[in-house]
Amino acid sequence: PPTIIHPLWIEGKVKHEQLTVLYPKEYHLPELFSIDGLTIKAFNTDHFLGWHNVHISFLVEFENKRIYISGDSHYRKENLDQIRGVDLYIHSLLKEDIVKGRMNKEYAKHFHICEIIDLVREIEPAKLMINHLVDCDWAIDPSVLKGYLRENEISNAIVPVSDTEIFDL
Repeated sequence: PPTIIHPLWIEGKVKHEQLTVLYPKEYHLPELFSIDGLTIKAFNTDHFLGWHNVHISFLVEFENKRIYISGDSHYRKENLDQIRGVDLYIHSLLKEDIVKGRMNKEYAKHFHICEIIDLVREIEPAKLMINHLVDCDWAIDPSVLKGYLRENEISNAIVPVSDTEIFDL
């Protein structure tokens, strides 16, 4: 998306010819990009703060693997058939009241566990990776959430507790 590309370009981390802006032209249809057996579908999705039509999520398909990256939003119901059963769903646990400190973190774990159960039930991912938890003082502690998932017998959720962890599909 343009909001990610621009800072990378300005800071000199990538050259202009290395960039491809992928943003859906039509609200309800994903934009496709393919190169060397890799396909990316960019979907319009609403930001967790309610910003309508400014955010995108990605479905990456490569070598019979499908990975959905929600970013700071969720999926749209009309795209459910395209993402159901993905190998990995990378999901940001974001709720405005939690991020802005209006919800106690101890209560937040209950909200998050319900959100995770709903995602597992609706999306049916082989693995669900919970994102936006490591080193974020406004988020629930990842080790607390990991224990809570274990208590609730949710075995296909991955919760990184360190930014050095590596997971295989």
